[in-house]
Amino acid sequence: MPARNSALALPREQPSETQAQFPKIPDKIYFTISEVSKLCDVKDHTLRYWEEEFAEFLQIKRWHGRRRYERTHILVLRRIRVLVHDRGFTISGARKELERSLESRAVRREESEPDTSLVDELRELRSLIDVARDSLKSTSL
Repeated sequence: MPARNSALALPREQPSETQAQFPKIPDKIYFTISEVSKLCDVKDHTLRYWEEEFAEFLQIKRWHGRRRYERTHILVLRRIRVLVHDRGFTISGARKELERSLESRAVRREESEPDTSLVDELRELRSLIDVARDSLKSTSL
């Protein structure tokens, strides 16, 4: 499911280092905090704390006062859990690592996207040439 918000566009797939240790994410749109707690192997209060500390990455929607987590949130939370619990990062260190990861993904995406401005210019030139050719044909008759 594509992320609706660019801030949530961190991991598309589960990182390889986390695939084995977490349960499979069920195929549904929204998750409760208790479901996410089990899927990420952390307590509810930890998720609430991370929601505040990593607000730029976790823009959790609320519905009637209840949190509604999406698949992208779970992937980001799992990444945070690996950084903080398994790799020993501090909260600020994990935040910097997520920012660095997001920046490197943006750079790779820019490098992989073709430059469409050149293609657009060539199409415009082609249409001008076609107009000029048609104009020359009609005047030479």
